[in-house]
Amino acid sequence: MAITIKDSASADVDFVRQSFQLEDAVTQRGLLSFDHIGNTKPLEWGEEVYVYDGATKIWGGTVEGYVESDITVGETTTRRFAYRCVDFSQFMSRSIVVNQYTDTNAGAIVTAFASLTYPADFGITAGTIEDGAAIDSITFNYLPIEICLDELAELSGFYWNVDKDKKLNFQPIDSAAAPFSLTATNRPYQQIRFQENRGNFINQVFVRAGSRVDDEDIVEVQKGDGEKRAFLVGAPIGATPTVEVDTGSGYTTQTVGVNGIGTASQWYYNTGTPVIVQDPDETVLSATDKIKITFQGRYPIIVSATDDASVVERNSVEGNLGVYQKVVDALDVESQAEAQQRAESVLRQYSRARLTCSYTTDTGGLVAGQSQLIDLPEHGINARFLIEKVSASMLDDGTLRYNVQAAATQTVAGWSYWKQKTRQDRKFVVRENEVLNQLERLADDITLSDAEPTYNTYSGAYTVNGPDTYINGFHVG
Repeated sequence: MAITIKDSASADVDFVRQSFQLEDAVTQRGLLSFDHIGNTKPLEWGEEVYVYDGATKIWGGTVEGYVESDITVGETTTRRFAYRCVDFSQFMSRSIVVNQYTDTNAGAIVTAFASLTYPADFGITAGTIEDGAAIDSITFNYLPIEICLDELAELSGFYWNVDKDKKLNFQPIDSAAAPFSLTATNRPYQQIRFQENRGNFINQVFVRAGSRVDDEDIVEVQKGDGEKRAFLVGAPIGATPTVEVDTGSGYTTQTVGVNGIGTASQWYYNTGTPVIVQDPDETVLSATDKIKITFQGRYPIIVSATDDASVVERNSVEGNLGVYQKVVDALDVESQAEAQQRAESVLRQYSRARLTCSYTTDTGGLVAGQSQLIDLPEHGINARFLIEKVSASMLDDGTLRYNVQAAATQTVAGWSYWKQKTRQDRKFVVRENEVLNQLERLADDITLSDAEPTYNTYSGAYTVNGPDTYINGFHVG
C-alpha cells in the first residue's frame, strides 16, 4: 500500500520519502516528521495532518512547527520545509478543568472530560473508556485536562490517549493485545535482540506517603490569658475538630470552620496544622476561661516491603550484598493500606532485572501500549512484552519498516513512569481544604440598530476655539 500524508481537506501533501519518520511511545505524544520541497509551504502550524496506508488512516495529529530552509541551486528559488507534528493528545493540554467530582470512578470523569466545551469543539469524542479507580472526592482547580488525565491514570494504573480518530481512550496499559505474536512458527522480523540488565532493580522499598487521620480522639483542655486567640494542640489536625468553651457556666459547643473558606465561625482550623484560631469578633478568653478541643490527629505514613526471595537470590550471586533499597515519595497517598499496596506494586515491577526486546519488522498494526506474546524457545523466552515504542521509517519502495522496543519486566509504563508522568514532585493539598473558585459568565441579549448621526457643523474659518465646533463630523472645539 502507498503511504500518503493528507491535510484536513484530504489533499495530498508531497514529502521526501527518506525524511518520513513516525513514532509512537507510551511515554510521550506520537510524533510525525517529514520534509516538503516546494516554493510554498503546504501546512501551517496548528493545522491537522493525517497519514494513510492506502485507504487506511494510521495516524492523525496537528502541526507543531516547521523549519524553512533555502536550498536554491542555480537561479530558481527552492525551499525545504521540515515539519514536526504531534498527535491529537495535544488538544487536552489546551483546556482547563474547574470542577469537583465525588462518589464516582475515574472512567466517568474521563467521559465527562470528553464532552467539555473545548475538547468537544476540537472534535474529541469518548472512545474506549474503562472504569478505573473508585473516586470518593477529587478536585481539579484550574488544571489542564492533560494533567487531570495523568492523575486519574496514575490512580487507576491506566494510560490515556487521543487516537487518530480524535477518540479519547482510557484503559489499562496492556489491555490491548498485539495483532500478532512472535513464535517459533511466526517470525515476521528481520532481526531480534534480547537484553537483560540490572536497570532500576530494587528488592526493598520504603514508601514515604502523605498522612493519615488517626481513628482515636484526642482531647485537650487549655486556659485563656486575656490576650491570645490561637491555641496550639499536640498534633496536626486531621478532620473538623469539636471546640467547647467554659466561661464559668459549663462547656458550650462553638461553631468551627476552615480558615479562609466559607462563612464566619467562632473558631477556625486548617487540616494538617496544629492550631485552633478564634474569630477576631469573638470575646477573647480570660485567664479563668477554658477551651476543650476534641480532634483526630494527622500523622505521616511510611511503610516498607521486601522481596525476601529476591534478596536470597542476589545474596547467592553477590556474596551477601544482595539488598537493593529505594525510597519512593507518594504524597498523594493518604492511607496505610494504599501506601502498602503502592510499595508492593513497586516490588512486583522492579524486583527482577530489566528484560527488553527490540526487533525490526515490515508488518504493520503495532502500537505502543499493546501486549505481545514472545515465545522463542531457542532464546529461553516465553513471556508477554509491553510494547513501549514503535518507530516507522520509509523504504525506497514507499513502504514502512518498523522498529519495535518492548519490555517484559521493569517496563517504562510501570510505577516509576506514572510517578514521573503525573508530576508527583508537586505539592498535593488535602482535599477538604481546597477552594474551588469558578468564574461566572454573565450574558444578556441586546438589539443594535443603525441611526443617522446628527452633527453641529461649522462653516466659518477653521478654529478650535469656538464651542461645539465640528469638521466632517469630528469634534474640534
